[in-house]
Amino acid sequence: MLRDGDSLVQRYAVLGMDHRHADLLEPLARDAGHPLHREAIKAMEWGFEERRFQALKIAALSHPDPSLRETAANVLLWDEPVAAEGPLLAALDDTEERVAASAANTLQYSAEDAIPRLAKLAAHDEREPLRLHAIYALTRLDAARAIEPLLSLLEAPPLMTWSVHVALLEACRTLDLAPRGLDALREVDNLDVQQAITRIGRPSS
Repeated sequence: MLRDGDSLVQRYAVLGMDHRHADLLEPLARDAGHPLHREAIKAMEWGFEERRFQALKIAALSHPDPSLRETAANVLLWDEPVAAEGPLLAALDDTEERVAASAANTLQYSAEDAIPRLAKLAAHDEREPLRLHAIYALTRLDAARAIEPLLSLLEAPPLMTWSVHVALLEACRTLDLAPRGLDALREVDNLDVQQAITRIGRPSS
């Protein structure tokens, strides 16, 4: 099927493979120029924790195709390999927003070395999805000290949507932090913001 089938059929065949098909997947994942390379990396999302497979996923973070770099960042979320931390931190500077955002999301299970970079992105990056995933990652890392200075963003207008404000309110609830600007936020006509405030259960500060 992989040799003679239709390209769409081939893609779905590879995506349906698991560790039992490692002998078929590994050559595809090693060949960065193969048309099924992305599907092979994606298929290794679950059950491929061995170092040789992790190395292939990490290598894909530097692939010329941004969709493949994004896939690599996403599949590494479940492996949590220490060796991926440096390449994932480098991916935060990717010119493609979706790649950088996926890297930020995956770093939620990294070591504390990632916290300063994530905090800087959350505070200053103008790309809302990246800022959002950085806040989520910091929350997962229990980085209360890093999030506290970010709470001033609750008093600032949204970049595009209110998602960053909602993420910070959720961080306050999760990490038991006192939010800022609740009086003003209570006047915001946005259901997500109001639900996040309700979940905090704190008086206005």
